[in-house]
Amino acid sequence: MELVYIHSAFLTAWSIHTAHHGTHTPADLRNLCQDMTRIWGIREVTSCDLQRVLALVNAGAIQITAPTGDPPRIVISNYDHGKICVEIAEPRRTSGHTTSMRYFPLRTELKYGTYVAALIRAWNARDPDLDGPGFVESLSLEPIVRASAVSLHMSPLLAKGQRRLESIRATMAAPKATPERREEGSTLLERLRAKELRQLTLRPPPSPRQIARRAALDRVEAIAAVITVLSTSGSTGQQRVSFTLPTVLERLKDTLKTSKIEGENCISVMSKEIAPDWVKMVKIGKTQAVVVDRDARLSDSEMRDRVRKALLK
Repeated sequence: MELVYIHSAFLTAWSIHTAHHGTHTPADLRNLCQDMTRIWGIREVTSCDLQRVLALVNAGAIQITAPTGDPPRIVISNYDHGKICVEIAEPRRTSGHTTSMRYFPLRTELKYGTYVAALIRAWNARDPDLDGPGFVESLSLEPIVRASAVSLHMSPLLAKGQRRLESIRATMAAPKATPERREEGSTLLERLRAKELRQLTLRPPPSPRQIARRAALDRVEAIAAVITVLSTSGSTGQQRVSFTLPTVLERLKDTLKTSKIEGENCISVMSKEIAPDWVKMVKIGKTQAVVVDRDARLSDSEMRDRVRKALLK
């Protein structure tokens, strides 16, 4: 799930970058990782995390044909002097030979689907002996390539200006049959409105609250097993047993290495969505407690089914 969350944080960080700097300006790798860390809020996002995600995105893009016949790519370019940038590029071909790269906006709804498909293909093709962390470490990283000869002599912002200048020159050189006629939708206001409409059609990334809820649902089965052992280890003959919340969280930390926030979020989700008759969180004075009804314990299959349905919401 970390790979999905990191990819979602990348889409949000990239959208913020393009909103401030435009769709054709490369994003500084270090700034992008810092923005993703703030958006995700779980741990620091490293350059290797981003390289691993971009490699999966590009692997998914190979399955889709671009208008020129070549798939778009997200490249990591080294501009020298410690400047490493992330940019969207698509090969431009002339007479069957690649001559340059042209840059275009990232289609969020397309990249999300291709990324998930590529991740599923990589998981299905993995070595059966690999567990989750081993599978993540086995994934390839998107390489950092040296920028083109022209780009090395200018900063990313200057490269953007050069591309804009070339576009203006090409427009001025084109023949104008009716120069005084203004095409429909060519005004700045209309272009801004069209951009707003496109943004409304994009699939929004999950909010931090949704990400925390999905992470809690993924831990339900493991934490339920610990609570079962804890509730049956003592107080023989009692239907209901209670523990202070810090006691349960400390037991979860020792057994599953989960943080207190992760453990509390999972218990809260269990008491509200998955098994409210079995586990309840109550507040007695200033003390929070976890009350467990032994007779209302769900079977493993029923709990998995409820978790699956909750993930679909």
